[in-house]
Amino acid sequence: MISRDGRRIVERRSASAAKAETDAFMAGKKRVLVFSDAGGTGRSYHADLGAANQQRRVHYLVEPGWRADAAIQGLGRSHRTNQAIAPLFRPVTTDIHGEKRFTSTIARRLDSLGALTRGERRTGGNGLFRPEDNLESPWAHRALQAFYVALHFGNVEAMGRETFEAKTGLRLLDHEGDLRKSDDMPPMNTFLNRLLALRIADQNSLFAAFDAILSSILERAQASGALDRGMEDIVADDVVITDEEVIRTDTVTGAETKLTRFQVRTIRQLTSADEALAGLDGNGLIFAVNSKSGRAALVVQGLTTTNDDDRLIPAVRLIRPEKRSIASLKGFEESAWEDAGEVAWRAAWDAEIAQADPWVSRDLVLVSGLLLPIWSSLPEKATSVRRLKAPDGRRWLGRVLDPGQVPQLKVALGLTAAANAFGDGATTARLVLQEGASLSLAGGLWLRRAKVMDRYRIEVVGAASQRSAFAALGCFVEIIAYTPRVFVPTDRPEVLTAVLAKWPVQTVLPAAA
Repeated sequence: MISRDGRRIVERRSASAAKAETDAFMAGKKRVLVFSDAGGTGRSYHADLGAANQQRRVHYLVEPGWRADAAIQGLGRSHRTNQAIAPLFRPVTTDIHGEKRFTSTIARRLDSLGALTRGERRTGGNGLFRPEDNLESPWAHRALQAFYVALHFGNVEAMGRETFEAKTGLRLLDHEGDLRKSDDMPPMNTFLNRLLALRIADQNSLFAAFDAILSSILERAQASGALDRGMEDIVADDVVITDEEVIRTDTVTGAETKLTRFQVRTIRQLTSADEALAGLDGNGLIFAVNSKSGRAALVVQGLTTTNDDDRLIPAVRLIRPEKRSIASLKGFEESAWEDAGEVAWRAAWDAEIAQADPWVSRDLVLVSGLLLPIWSSLPEKATSVRRLKAPDGRRWLGRVLDPGQVPQLKVALGLTAAANAFGDGATTARLVLQEGASLSLAGGLWLRRAKVMDRYRIEVVGAASQRSAFAALGCFVEIIAYTPRVFVPTDRPEVLTAVLAKWPVQTVLPAAA
């Protein structure tokens, strides 16, 4: 569209004119190329090694549309083989939050297309969108239900429930005046469509409230390991194979299933005190030091998070030298964190950085090879598949296991007896304390995790009559609610090893999912 004599008119362009534009761009004579869906098929605009213009392309995706295959066609024009350098993709949106309706749809369809074509949901989008961009995921639907509940109880400052219902035409209450069941609530696509009909100020304020709930749910899910981001890479600075064994060989094809143990080390990334303070408003900060551990944390107040019932609650963010986390305001106030002032906080922060090991080391177990025949024997929780990358270019792809889950797998496959698999106190303690598993011991005893004084302990259930024998091995007895209970010290794995040698493990009961 051009202006002529003060009027805007549509100028027809021939195919040769469009080709001349692309040729000029590929030759480096023009710096900018604009193409539509029509120009996104059968053309190449990448940094071809045979073209004069081999500079990196910055591809702005202005209108992604509704079709994922069409979006991939357009993106593929600037990202192809035989190129000097890969492009930068930049989706463009305005500050009108209702537009996220469109980016959400294309993100969901790119995820689905990637899972269908390559078996890996990141393939289609290639990391172009984040999990929070997909507003049609199970996490987003969960956040929407929490948003409706917050509206009902008046916890959304932007708008009350009555006003929301009047402006959107959506009804959240049933004929009896109670909040509808989740299945009867307006679905996500209806909510987003009605949001587009509101004034921009209402759109932004309502979506900001919804986005806060979604971000909180995703953050808590990521911290617990429940957020499935598809296959992720583990990039290590040092990888050592400590053990490798074949646990199954297919009788027909000869394909092997391997259990490989790694010691993985990465360089520890630490944040200085000045970097932690950068960009933060000093009025709402608490310079906290933990009275028990002496660790330092920068506390940001005035946030909200969700509890286990997805209800909004006041929260704070803890910024530490190595990580950031969010905690409920009540939990923070009841903890050992105390406001120590900036001087003491900086001293504790700098001391923690100075004492920190420059390397982060961890043990990693991968089950690789032919997995389908043994998939039902693998743990049902945290079913993550990862690709481990070593600095020398080696790659391993497989299902990640916690070291404490390895004995369970071997017992399930019939490779060893339960008593032999769970004879090591350190491994079994990790299984009980971290995984919440319960172990049946000889003599009708049970080994389980118990929470006492807000801390997890290892308890031997049914051992009250034999407490002197357990005490002789190093266990301790406490009388709680007039009942003697036997506990195994969590910091002395040799005691648990002695207990398991005298009362061997019979069966293992995994924690409820």
